[in-house]
Amino acid sequence: MKVLVSLLSAGRSSRFGCDKLFKKLNNVPILARSLSVYVSSGDIEHIFLCIRKDSESNVRKLLDEYFLQQRDKISLIYGGDTRSESSYNVLKHLDNTCNFSSRYILISDAARFNVKASLIKRIISALECCDSAIPCIKRQESFRVIKNGYIQDTIKRENFYEIQTPQGFDFKKIKKAYDLHFDSSAVDDAQIYYSLYKDESFSIVQGDLDNYKLSYEQDLQLFENL
Repeated sequence: MKVLVSLLSAGRSSRFGCDKLFKKLNNVPILARSLSVYVSSGDIEHIFLCIRKDSESNVRKLLDEYFLQQRDKISLIYGGDTRSESSYNVLKHLDNTCNFSSRYILISDAARFNVKASLIKRIISALECCDSAIPCIKRQESFRVIKNGYIQDTIKRENFYEIQTPQGFDFKKIKKAYDLHFDSSAVDDAQIYYSLYKDESFSIVQGDLDNYKLSYEQDLQLFENL
C-alpha cells in the first residue's frame, strides 16, 4: 500500500532565530535530511512539500542539489501563517487536483529530520486496520501541576504520551475534519481529526525516542553525532 506525504516546512523558525531547515547538520541541510527518508521509500507515492513563498528559490536549489533524480516525486505548495493553515493548504490542493491512487496521507513536520523508514512502515501497517495512526512515546518523567510557584498536584504519568509526526490519516476524513473543525491554533493534525471523529478508535503506533524535532539552535550541538 502506497501513501502520500505532506511535509510542512513553511514555518518562520521564530524560536530558532533563522530558517532552521537550511542549517546544516554534519554538512547536510535539515530539510534534505527530512526529505530523504520519504524520497527513498518505496511506500511513498508522492511528496507535497509545503513551503513559504519567500523560501522557494532556496528550496528549489536544495532539491536540485540533493534530489535531482527524484524531483518528479516532489511537488511544492505554498503554506499559510500557521501550521494548520499550511496543512489545510496541502489538503485543499490535493482535493482539487489529486490524480493519485493513494487513499491515505502521512502529515509530518520538516523539523523532524530523523524519521526512520521503520516508523513509516509501522504507520502504514496500522492504517490497514484503522483510518488514523499516531506515533506516541510513553513518558517516564514525573509531572506536577505548579501554580504561583507552588505544587498543586502530582499527575500520574501512566496517562501521558508524547505525540510525534508523521501522523497517518484517511485522506477524505482528515480533509473533512479540516473543513468542519479548522483551528488555526491546533498543535497537530490529530487534534483537528479527533475533534470530528471523537468516538473513532485509532491506532497508537510505537514512536521512536530519536525522532527528534529541531526547535532551538542549541539543539544542533546535541544532534551532531547522529
